[in-house]
Amino acid sequence: MSSRLSASTERIRRQLYFPPEDNIQDFSILKLLPVIKKGDPQHVPCQPHASELEFLASHQTKKQKTSCAKTNTTPSPLQLAKGLTKSQLVELLTSLTEATPSLSTSLAKLLPKPDLSGLITNLTYLNQNIYKAIPVTRLSDRRDSLAYNRVATHLVAFKKRVVEDLTMLLEAGQWASVLEYVILAWDIVRVTPLWDNPVHNTSRSSCFKHLASSVVRVLKLKDFLIAEDSRVKLVTCMTGFSVREVELCRKKLLEGGK
Repeated sequence: MSSRLSASTERIRRQLYFPPEDNIQDFSILKLLPVIKKGDPQHVPCQPHASELEFLASHQTKKQKTSCAKTNTTPSPLQLAKGLTKSQLVELLTSLTEATPSLSTSLAKLLPKPDLSGLITNLTYLNQNIYKAIPVTRLSDRRDSLAYNRVATHLVAFKKRVVEDLTMLLEAGQWASVLEYVILAWDIVRVTPLWDNPVHNTSRSSCFKHLASSVVRVLKLKDFLIAEDSRVKLVTCMTGFSVREVELCRKKLLEGGK
């Protein structure tokens, strides 16, 4: 047993034994490598590769652009105006026109026509929400009280949007845009659901009343004439509706609006 242990110990010792001359010979290769001393005038550095020069040039350009961008930290007044609310912009224009009265005439010529696409898109979206909320079940009709209760909140939101849009355009004095909005919104209100209980149709009738009343308000203006094509479209929209305000508005349109 002791002979086996001594034999294995001797074998491991031979495996871990490194001849000193081989070790010295391996590291002697390092002595053959040239050593360049710092500041040696005889040493000529090698020329960098073309790709390295291109990378360094682009890096330097980006660094210069970044440094220039950091120095211009003061935004322009137009850029600052993008962060203002609608009321702040109106107040700003009001103060500018009061300080310079001649600016009011120039501003009136430069003001564009209101873009109604966003208003109509939002109104269409609210109408779609009404139909999405109507329950689809065999146990009840899609026009009964149960279905109405499921969509009552969406009907209120739809009516509120119609009233707010009309109020905004009327307060802005955008008379032509008021008529255009009524023509576009009329068909959207017309396709809202009709309920079995007449009481549930109050919200729908109220939307038609607000639309017709807005047209009547424009008709009463002395310094505004409705275009003939708008008059024809409005009369066509209001034909066949039994709402009192709609019938009166249609009659005024046929009479010439005065």
